[in-house]
Amino acid sequence: MMRELWRLLVLSASVLVVSVAFAAAVRPLASGELEPASALKFMALAMPPMMQFALPFAAGFAATICYHRFASENEATAASAGGVSYSALLAPAAFTGLILATLLAGMTNLAIPWFFGRMERLVSRDAAQILVNSIERGETVNLEGMLIHADRVHRVEPDEEQGAFERLILEGVIAINPGEDGLVESDMTTERADVWLYADQLDGDDVTVVLMRVSGFVSWARDGSPQFRDGEFEMEPIVFPHGFRDKPKYMTAWQLLQLKERPEKDGAVRRRTQELAQLLAKTRALDVIRNRLREDALVFQRDEGDTLSVHAGGLTHETRGWRLTPESGADSIELDWRLANGELRLQQAQAAWLSIDVDLQRAGVLVTLELEQVATPETEIARRVAARHGALMLPGDPTDDIFGLGARGLVALAQRRVEDWAGEAGADEQESLAAGAAQRNEIAAAGAELTDRVERLERQIVATWHERFALPAASFVMTITGAVMAMRLRAAMPLTVFLWSFFPALASVISISSGQNVAEDNLPLGLALIWSAVGALALYAGIVFLSLRRH
Repeated sequence: MMRELWRLLVLSASVLVVSVAFAAAVRPLASGELEPASALKFMALAMPPMMQFALPFAAGFAATICYHRFASENEATAASAGGVSYSALLAPAAFTGLILATLLAGMTNLAIPWFFGRMERLVSRDAAQILVNSIERGETVNLEGMLIHADRVHRVEPDEEQGAFERLILEGVIAINPGEDGLVESDMTTERADVWLYADQLDGDDVTVVLMRVSGFVSWARDGSPQFRDGEFEMEPIVFPHGFRDKPKYMTAWQLLQLKERPEKDGAVRRRTQELAQLLAKTRALDVIRNRLREDALVFQRDEGDTLSVHAGGLTHETRGWRLTPESGADSIELDWRLANGELRLQQAQAAWLSIDVDLQRAGVLVTLELEQVATPETEIARRVAARHGALMLPGDPTDDIFGLGARGLVALAQRRVEDWAGEAGADEQESLAAGAAQRNEIAAAGAELTDRVERLERQIVATWHERFALPAASFVMTITGAVMAMRLRAAMPLTVFLWSFFPALASVISISSGQNVAEDNLPLGLALIWSAVGALALYAGIVFLSLRRH
C-alpha cells in the first residue's frame, strides 16, 4: 500500500508541479518581462514554491486512486474480515500525510521564500527588457509613480566603470509626475535621456536603482509656468525594492522574526518612518533655532569649513515661510560669515527667510537662508542685493538621534511631542499659532498612520505564521480524506470519488488563503477562518470514517 501510494504521489505531483510552474511563467513571458530562455529558468525556480499547492492535492489524488483500487477489488473487505482494522489500513495514508505536512512546514518557512527571491531577482535583472518591450509597444512606463513615454529606445553596452548592469537611451521623452490628488504636478519633455540600471542593497534587501540623465529639457509646473534648462541634468534615483522580499509571505521564519522586531524593514513602514522622522527633525531643529536665537547668535556650519553667525531677535511664521525678526532696537538682521581661511565678512539684511530640509543620506537637517536687501557695512555705499546661503548645518546636529530610532521609537517620540507641545515662539501672533497647530496635527497624523501600518504589518506576520502551519495540517487531513472517501465509495468511479474529497479540500485551501487576507484587518476573525477550514475538513473526514466503520 505504501509503495503504491508513493508511486502515484510522485507521478501526480510531478505533473501538477510542472503544469503550475508553466502557468506561473506564462504571464511574465507574455508581458515581456522574461525572454524565452529566461522563462525556462523561471519555471525551474518556480517548481519548489508551487509544491506547496500541488503536493496536498497530489497526495489526495494518489490516496483516492490507491485506496479505491484496494477497496473495489474487495481487498479492504477481506482485510477487515481477517481482523485488520480500518485504522491500520489507513496507516500508510496517515504516515504519508504526516511526512508531507512536515515537509511543507519546513519548505514554507525556509526553502520556498529563498526560491521566490531567486525568481524575483531573475525578473528584476531583466528590468531593462521590460522597459524596452513596453516602450516599443508604445506603452507608458510607471517608474515608482513617474510616468515615462518615449518614441524610441536603444539598448547599448553599459559602462563598466560605472557599475551599471544595463544602459538604455531614450529618444523623444515625456515624463509626467502626478500629484497625490491625481492632477499633474509637473511634466517634462526632452529629446534624449540616458538610463542606467544598478544592482544595489538597501537595509539588507536587494534593490534595482534606475538613474536617468537628460540633456536639455523643458518642464511645466502646476501653475503652467515653463522652465528651460540647458546642459545635462540628473534626476533623483528611483529605487525598486524587490517585491517578493517586501512581503511577509515571501520571508523565511527568521526574517519574519527580524521583521517583527524591526518593522521598518518593510518598505511601506520604512517610507512612513522616514516621513515621520523628517517631520520630527524639522520641528526639533526649529526649537533649537529659537532657543539659540534667544540665548545668543544662531551659528551654522558648512562642509567647506565656513561658519555663519546670525544675530536676530526671533522667528515668526508667514505665508512665505519662517521669517527671522531683527533684535530689539535693530532694524536689520546681522550676519557674520567667517570663511575657512579665517577671513570675516559682515552682512546686514532687511529681511531673511529660513527653510529646513532633511538630508536622508546625511541623516540630518540642512538649513537655507534667503536674504533680501543685503548690505555690506564695510563699503562706503551700501549695495542692496539678494543673497542665498544653502546647505547650512547646525553644529552638533541635534536631530541625528532621531534617524536612529525605529518605527516604534519614532511613534513614542511623536506622541510625547504632541502631548508636551509648548507652543511656538512668538505665539502671540495668529500666524505662529496656526503654524504650531499645523505642525502638531501633521505629526499626530503621521504618527497615527505609522502606528496603523506597524499594527497591520504585525497582523500580517502572525497570519503568515498561522497560514504556514495551517496549510501543512490541511494537507495531512486531505490525504486521509482521500483514502477514507475511496473506501467508503468503493462502488463509484474513481473520478467521482476524488471529486467528493477534492472540492472540500479546495474549499479548505481557499478558506485558509482568505483567512490570511482577512487577518490583515481583523486578526481574530482571520485566524478563526484559517483554522476553522482545517477543522471543518477534519470533521468531514471523521464523519466519513465513522460511517465506513459502521458499515
